[in-house]
Amino acid sequence: PSHEVNREAIRATMRRVVEEWGYDLVKVDFSGYDIMGRWGWQMPRRATSAETLPFVREDLTTAEVMTMFYRDLREGAGDRATILGCNTFGHLGAGLFDIQRTADDTSGREWEPNRINGVNTLAFRACQQGSFFEVDADCVGITEHVTWNLNRQWLDLVARSGTALFISADPRAVNSTTIPAMKEALARASRRSDVGEPLDWLETTTPARWRFVDEVVTYDWYEEPRSGWDT
Repeated sequence: PSHEVNREAIRATMRRVVEEWGYDLVKVDFSGYDIMGRWGWQMPRRATSAETLPFVREDLTTAEVMTMFYRDLREGAGDRATILGCNTFGHLGAGLFDIQRTADDTSGREWEPNRINGVNTLAFRACQQGSFFEVDADCVGITEHVTWNLNRQWLDLVARSGTALFISADPRAVNSTTIPAMKEALARASRRSDVGEPLDWLETTTPARWRFVDEVVTYDWYEEPRSGWDT
């Protein structure tokens, strides 16, 4: 991404997507792993993999190269498109990306990733909403594979949270039960509100008690009773 030929190709690609193809929302995904060779959870010991090639610009730090890459994406898109950064470094993309995916993947196949990744990141990253970027805790995946009672609560939390709401709905799961809930959630999310505040964040990694302005809502993220601390 520091090679001048590639940099121009990146800017040209974004211009094509926005100006010629007419997209006004562009999600930029996978570049963190593509460039660094590691996922974020693998980076505490070493930021890059042993197979990672050096940058052409060896006079720049990795952070400088990544920021330059993000600036090239922004320059190519101009101010005509909203950019959603995913698998990107949030603090480097602040001011360049409009929206930032702050979570590892949620899931439409099983519930647990929604609790561990979605609820967790919303609780501990929502404080960046509107300061760094719009926070995206990942999609609410409405499918036949995820228990609706749990998914309905996740949908409600994101809609109330004051952060970005994206819904990925399998047509087979769109019915007389889910349609009213999605309509209500989208209507609620379309109205600007203060960011939701988790109240039990010192007790659990997936807070269940939330304050939304002057209302406190309690969710149940588990289908079965549990004991001990959530880890």
